[in-house]
Amino acid sequence: MPHVGRQLRNAMGVLLAGMVLVLTDAGFPSRASGTDWTHLNPGVPEGAIAKPSVVWLPSPNYDARPEGTAIDMIVIHDTESPGVRDVKTIWHHFASPRSHVSAHYIIGKDGTIAQCVPDELRAWHCGESYYLGRDHLNDCAIGIELVNAQTGHDPFTNAQYHSLIRLVSYLVAEYHVPMDRIVGHKDITLKPEVKKDPAPNFSWSRFLGGVREQLAMGSVRQAAAGRGDRHL
Repeated sequence: MPHVGRQLRNAMGVLLAGMVLVLTDAGFPSRASGTDWTHLNPGVPEGAIAKPSVVWLPSPNYDARPEGTAIDMIVIHDTESPGVRDVKTIWHHFASPRSHVSAHYIIGKDGTIAQCVPDELRAWHCGESYYLGRDHLNDCAIGIELVNAQTGHDPFTNAQYHSLIRLVSYLVAEYHVPMDRIVGHKDITLKPEVKKDPAPNFSWSRFLGGVREQLAMGSVRQAAAGRGDRHL
């Protein structure tokens, strides 16, 4: 079928581009560097990518998003927690009403994904923030915390990248988040001298290349399912 051939060629093109990004990564710059990433969103249909498994560890630190506000941003954080590997240690902080802090998701060193706040509610993770002409970014953002010491030497594990790519691919497809609105906390904070996450050894190219690949394959699967193709 010619349509299937085109879809497969497009998917392979995106996959190869992602491989190039991974191979050329050498201290990938912050998302605030001015690189145009808008072309990386292939417009994957909602529901094309399944949500990965999560462990629910609820936080009381949330409130309602302003009425009519769409989810259109994803903010990547790290926990700045030397010696910590598991999500529950971070969750204990989010579970305290006195901390006034939360995120929607935490990803541990072993790849475990904990969800602390439902997507549709506003978690408290951005602080004072501004990006592309907009402030109060908790209103529109989903926050993801990666367990990491933020020293620049503590590695983000393969399991963390795998889980992060799967989670963000799902969120992009589900909420139609533009790729140029997947950012680090340090790209949006009004306190750059304090908020420097994610750490400089976080590979944006590996992460975004993986998301691109997942989105492309999700689009191919959705198109094939719609036509009833059996051989994909």
